[in-house]
Amino acid sequence: VLVAFAAAMTTGFLFGCINGYLIGYLRLRAFLTTLVTLIIGRAVFDILVIDYGTQIQMSMAMSDLWDFIGDGTIFGMKANGPSIAVATAVVIAIVAHVVMTRSRIGWHMLAVGGSRRSAYNAGIRVKRTVFITYVISGLCCGLAGFLSAARLQGAGPGSGFGLEIMALTAAVVGGNSLGGGRGSVMKGVMGAIVVLVMSNGLIRLGFGTGTN
Repeated sequence: VLVAFAAAMTTGFLFGCINGYLIGYLRLRAFLTTLVTLIIGRAVFDILVIDYGTQIQMSMAMSDLWDFIGDGTIFGMKANGPSIAVATAVVIAIVAHVVMTRSRIGWHMLAVGGSRRSAYNAGIRVKRTVFITYVISGLCCGLAGFLSAARLQGAGPGSGFGLEIMALTAAVVGGNSLGGGRGSVMKGVMGAIVVLVMSNGLIRLGFGTGTN
């Protein structure tokens, strides 16, 4: 479990570094750059799943810690409490909100998102700020991937497919600007809740996956 966690976090960190360097230091377009790295990462994942999918599915390995992370709650396996993933999301949201609204690096991120030129003229190290932002985003994605795999008890060809669209939808529904500089962590959380409630509601009503 620890090796899987380290691998997920390392993967997120590396992709965050790549995106941060290309967008922050080389000034490439953010949307196109992250789209290309997504396609490349997805292609590598599909290749690895095909090569090792049978071994993963046929494995008899068992882990109580893995089961607890995927199905347990902070009060135990059977207690009526928030799951590990939900509790982690709440903690990250609170920390991110405090950082974005009460710390220097958070103010720098908002300033750079609003206007790179104005942030640069104000003395902010724009390239480093953009790089750090993408590294943090990559680490959060790695953690989310690990928790999702634990919830699903593994990874398959369709794991994570389409989640990037749901993330964009949640940001827009919450009122965050895709152009940057306007929005908040709490708005993103509210947008994610709306999207998840709609998606899960359609599934529980018996509609097909295409309606989501």
